[in-house]
Amino acid sequence: APDWTMMAWAWEKNKLLATSKVSTASGASVTCTDFCPWDSSIVSVIGDGLLRFLRIQDGATKPLTFSFKREVQQYSCHAWLPDERLIVAAESGELLLFEGFEFRGTLNFLQNQQQQQQQQSQINPQHQHQQPQSMPADLLDEEVEPISVHSLVVYNKGFVCGCSQNTVQVFESSDDPHEYYRHTKTFVVDGNKSRVTSLALSP
Repeated sequence: APDWTMMAWAWEKNKLLATSKVSTASGASVTCTDFCPWDSSIVSVIGDGLLRFLRIQDGATKPLTFSFKREVQQYSCHAWLPDERLIVAAESGELLLFEGFEFRGTLNFLQNQQQQQQQQSQINPQHQHQQPQSMPADLLDEEVEPISVHSLVVYNKGFVCGCSQNTVQVFESSDDPHEYYRHTKTFVVDGNKSRVTSLALSP
């Protein structure tokens, strides 16, 4: 910042490979850049309404064309997965899945949780209209507040998301041919309401 120029270095040779302005014409902020693990000439760039793939070639960068038509969002983090896949997180709670730089679909654990609650309500219809007598206001707010994603880490079964509302969400590879990953677990970190902005797994 403020011009959001990316500088790519070959650190073993202490050599500058390329420099490039990677933001939009309006100067959207850049959140993260990362090299593609199976092609070190490709860099991913995400930010405020910004999602790009760039190829470093002859001291310059060239954008890769890919089909992706979605509403502009604030992209907070991303992670490279096995099998030439990439997961990109939006602060809206959506997880965007790419494979071979082609958009495959979205994963939304909040929507899955809401569907589970609806199914439970259908199984137990007598609970649908019950109102808690003394539930604190902040807990009521949590039920409608969208969960945003702020950090990602990959592990051998899938990936883990660090989110708002002190939550950590776990996704694992799915055997279902209609889905790539399935939301399997939710952990709540003790403490005040906060965002989980960094994750690390023990090797």
